Amino acid sequence: MKTGIAFLLLLTGAFCGCAAAGKYRERVLLLSSCDLLLQRISALLSLENLPTAQLFSRLKDMPEFSALPFVKKTADRLSASRDFPSVFHKSLQEGCGALTAEDLAVLDRLSDLVGSYDLSAQLAGIESIRALLALQSEDARSRAKRDGHLVRSLCVLGGIAAAVLAL
Repeated sequence: MKTGIAFLLLLTGAFCGCAAAGKYRERVLLLSSCDLLLQRISALLSLENLPTAQLFSRLKDMPEFSALPFVKKTADRLSASRDFPSVFHKSLQEGCGALTAEDLAVLDRLSDLVGSYDLSAQLAGIESIRALLALQSEDARSRAKRDGHLVRSLCVLGGIAAAVLAL
Protein backbone atom coordinates (compact mmCIF):
# COMPACT_ATOMS: atom_id res chain seq x y z
CA MET A 1 0.00 0.00 0.00
CA LYS A 2 2.75 2.43 0.98
CA THR A 3 4.64 1.55 -2.17
CA GLY A 4 1.58 2.36 -4.27
CA ILE A 5 1.15 5.75 -2.56
CA ALA A 6 4.85 6.49 -3.00
CA PHE A 7 4.62 5.61 -6.68
CA LEU A 8 1.56 7.87 -7.10
CA LEU A 9 3.40 10.75 -5.41
CA LEU A 10 6.32 10.26 -7.76
CA LEU A 11 4.02 10.24 -10.79
CA THR A 12 2.21 13.34 -9.51
CA GLY A 13 5.51 15.21 -9.21
CA ALA A 14 6.53 14.18 -12.72
CA PHE A 15 3.13 15.18 -14.13
CA CYS A 16 3.20 18.58 -12.41
CA GLY A 17 6.70 19.21 -13.75
CA CYS A 18 5.71 18.38 -17.31
CA ALA A 19 2.57 20.53 -17.07
CA ALA A 20 4.52 23.51 -15.71
CA ALA A 21 7.19 23.15 -18.40
CA GLY A 22 4.42 23.02 -21.00
CA LYS A 23 3.52 26.64 -20.25
CA TYR A 24 6.98 27.70 -21.40
CA ARG A 25 6.58 25.75 -24.64
CA GLU A 26 3.10 27.20 -25.14
CA ARG A 27 4.51 30.73 -25.08
CA VAL A 28 7.06 29.81 -27.76
CA LEU A 29 4.31 28.38 -29.98
CA LEU A 30 2.03 31.40 -29.47
CA LEU A 31 4.83 33.80 -30.36
CA SER A 32 5.49 31.81 -33.52
CA SER A 33 1.81 32.08 -34.40
CA CYS A 34 1.93 35.83 -33.75
CA ASP A 35 4.88 36.17 -36.11
CA LEU A 36 2.98 34.24 -38.77
CA LEU A 37 -0.01 36.52 -38.15
CA LEU A 38 2.14 39.59 -38.78
CA GLN A 39 3.49 38.01 -41.97
CA ARG A 40 -0.05 37.34 -43.20
CA ILE A 41 -1.20 40.86 -42.33
CA SER A 42 1.74 42.26 -44.25
CA ALA A 43 1.05 40.02 -47.25
CA LEU A 44 -2.68 40.78 -47.33
CA LEU A 45 -2.05 44.50 -47.01
CA SER A 46 0.59 44.58 -49.73
CA LEU A 47 -1.34 42.34 -52.16
CA GLU A 48 -4.91 43.45 -51.58
CA ASN A 49 -4.71 46.55 -49.32
CA LEU A 50 -7.84 45.40 -47.48
CA PRO A 51 -9.74 47.56 -45.00
CA THR A 52 -9.04 46.55 -41.41
CA ALA A 53 -12.41 44.85 -40.80
CA GLN A 54 -12.08 42.72 -43.95
CA LEU A 55 -8.46 41.96 -43.12
CA PHE A 56 -9.33 40.51 -39.71
CA SER A 57 -12.40 38.79 -41.10
CA ARG A 58 -10.11 36.87 -43.47
CA LEU A 59 -7.55 36.17 -40.75
CA LYS A 60 -10.08 34.73 -38.30
CA ASP A 61 -11.03 32.02 -40.81
CA MET A 62 -7.43 30.80 -41.16
CA PRO A 63 -6.90 27.68 -39.01
CA GLU A 64 -3.31 28.58 -38.16
CA PHE A 65 -4.60 31.41 -35.96
CA SER A 66 -7.06 29.36 -33.92
CA ALA A 67 -4.60 29.46 -30.99
CA LEU A 68 -4.78 33.27 -31.00
CA PRO A 69 -8.22 34.13 -29.60
CA PHE A 70 -7.67 37.87 -30.04
CA VAL A 71 -7.82 37.48 -33.84
CA LYS A 72 -11.39 36.15 -33.80
CA LYS A 73 -12.47 38.58 -31.08
CA THR A 74 -11.08 41.51 -33.05
CA ALA A 75 -12.82 40.40 -36.25
CA ASP A 76 -16.12 39.91 -34.45
CA ARG A 77 -15.94 43.28 -32.74
CA LEU A 78 -14.93 45.11 -35.90
CA SER A 79 -18.24 44.10 -37.45
CA ALA A 80 -19.94 46.35 -34.88
CA SER A 81 -17.30 49.04 -34.35
CA ARG A 82 -14.77 50.69 -36.65
CA ASP A 83 -12.48 51.81 -33.83
CA PHE A 84 -9.67 49.33 -34.53
CA PRO A 85 -7.20 50.59 -31.89
CA SER A 86 -9.59 50.16 -28.95
CA VAL A 87 -11.11 46.93 -30.33
CA PHE A 88 -7.69 45.32 -30.84
CA HIS A 89 -6.40 46.53 -27.48
CA LYS A 90 -9.48 45.16 -25.68
CA SER A 91 -9.22 41.82 -27.51
CA LEU A 92 -5.56 41.48 -26.55
CA GLN A 93 -6.25 42.18 -22.89
CA GLU A 94 -8.88 39.46 -22.56
CA GLY A 95 -6.37 36.69 -22.25
CA CYS A 96 -3.93 35.16 -24.64
CA GLY A 97 -2.78 32.07 -22.82
CA ALA A 98 0.89 32.02 -21.98
CA LEU A 99 1.80 35.36 -23.58
CA THR A 100 3.41 37.76 -21.12
CA ALA A 101 2.59 41.42 -20.58
CA GLU A 102 5.70 42.32 -22.60
CA ASP A 103 4.55 40.13 -25.49
CA LEU A 104 1.14 41.79 -25.43
CA ALA A 105 2.71 45.25 -25.33
CA VAL A 106 4.67 44.45 -28.50
CA LEU A 107 1.53 43.16 -30.23
CA ASP A 108 -0.47 46.15 -29.04
CA ARG A 109 1.73 48.39 -31.20
CA LEU A 110 -0.27 46.99 -34.10
CA SER A 111 -3.38 48.78 -32.84
CA ASP A 112 -1.88 52.21 -33.58
CA LEU A 113 -0.49 51.12 -36.91
CA VAL A 114 -2.99 49.19 -39.04
CA GLY A 115 -5.36 51.47 -40.91
CA SER A 116 -3.75 54.63 -39.59
CA TYR A 117 -0.95 55.22 -42.09
CA ASP A 118 -0.24 54.73 -45.77
CA LEU A 119 0.64 51.25 -46.98
CA SER A 120 4.42 51.63 -46.93
CA ALA A 121 4.39 53.00 -43.37
CA GLN A 122 2.15 50.14 -42.22
CA LEU A 123 4.43 47.54 -43.81
CA ALA A 124 7.53 49.13 -42.27
CA GLY A 125 5.81 49.24 -38.89
CA ILE A 126 4.82 45.60 -39.13
CA GLU A 127 8.44 44.67 -39.86
CA SER A 128 9.50 46.65 -36.80
CA ILE A 129 6.97 44.80 -34.65
CA ARG A 130 8.19 41.49 -36.09
CA ALA A 131 11.75 42.38 -35.08
CA LEU A 132 10.61 43.11 -31.52
CA LEU A 133 8.58 39.91 -31.49
CA ALA A 134 11.67 37.97 -32.61
CA LEU A 135 13.47 39.21 -29.49
CA GLN A 136 10.54 38.09 -27.34
CA SER A 137 10.54 34.74 -29.11
CA GLU A 138 14.26 34.24 -28.50
CA ASP A 139 13.72 35.03 -24.82
CA ALA A 140 10.83 32.56 -24.69
CA ARG A 141 12.93 29.81 -26.27
CA SER A 142 15.79 30.32 -23.83
CA ARG A 143 13.39 30.37 -20.86
CA ALA A 144 11.64 27.25 -22.10
CA LYS A 145 14.96 25.47 -22.30
CA ARG A 146 16.41 26.74 -19.03
CA ASP A 147 13.40 27.24 -16.75
CA GLY A 148 11.32 24.45 -18.26
CA HIS A 149 14.05 21.93 -17.52
CA LEU A 150 14.50 23.33 -14.02
CA VAL A 151 10.78 23.17 -13.19
CA ARG A 152 10.49 19.65 -14.55
CA SER A 153 13.49 18.51 -12.50
CA LEU A 154 12.31 20.19 -9.31
CA CYS A 155 8.85 18.67 -9.55
CA VAL A 156 10.26 15.19 -10.15
CA LEU A 157 12.61 15.66 -7.18
CA GLY A 158 9.67 16.84 -5.09
CA GLY A 159 7.77 13.72 -6.09
CA ILE A 160 10.74 11.58 -5.12
CA ALA A 161 11.03 13.36 -1.77
CA ALA A 162 7.32 12.90 -1.09
CA ALA A 163 7.59 9.23 -2.06
CA VAL A 164 10.53 8.71 0.31
CA LEU A 165 8.66 10.44 3.13
CA ALA A 166 5.59 8.28 2.44
CA LEU A 167 7.64 5.13 2.92
